[in-house]
Amino acid sequence: LNLAEVDALLFHSRDLGGSEALEQIWGGVGDTPWGVWLGTGEPPDLRQFMEVGGDFIAMESATAPAELLREDMGKILKVDLSRERFLLSAMSDLPVDAVLMDLGGKGDLSVADIMHCQWLSSLLDKPLLVAANRELSDKEIWLIWDVGVSGIVIEIGDESGAEVLPRQFQAISDLPPRTRKRGEDHVLLPSFDIESDED
Repeated sequence: LNLAEVDALLFHSRDLGGSEALEQIWGGVGDTPWGVWLGTGEPPDLRQFMEVGGDFIAMESATAPAELLREDMGKILKVDLSRERFLLSAMSDLPVDAVLMDLGGKGDLSVADIMHCQWLSSLLDKPLLVAANRELSDKEIWLIWDVGVSGIVIEIGDESGAEVLPRQFQAISDLPPRTRKRGEDHVLLPSFDIESDED
């Protein structure tokens, strides 16, 4: 993994066996911000997580304890448009740094996908990130960028995932200025597995 091609790293909590795994991450990421995705396993001790240099957590709105909103660290909140549509306007007032949504299925992006991106980005005063289940084409990346998406979360669990990252990075690097919305810096946030102590 070329860390120059990413803005941050996100690790699944299911792969963190304890303090040794956290220290392993801290020793390998250099200056790249990194965080843990909660909800995919036993969450790490947050005090320990911050002590070893963790920067942020990512959590689902439906399952994350509300007390996490008071934690003094970066927070990414994943939302479910199908269940929380009428609550989304309240997210701008929550103490979170970015919002994450799943982007479509495994097929081509639909017009509805683009409409959801534009609608949600217009509600927020914070960056909107999307998680894609497949490699996006250059045109698809341009479309979501142009309607206000600030970054893509890319799953890297094997060699095929690692091969996707440089292509997506290049497509993002080639993006022109937005035509429909005030531009922000792009964010490319890979999410990938590490071997835990139990493996």
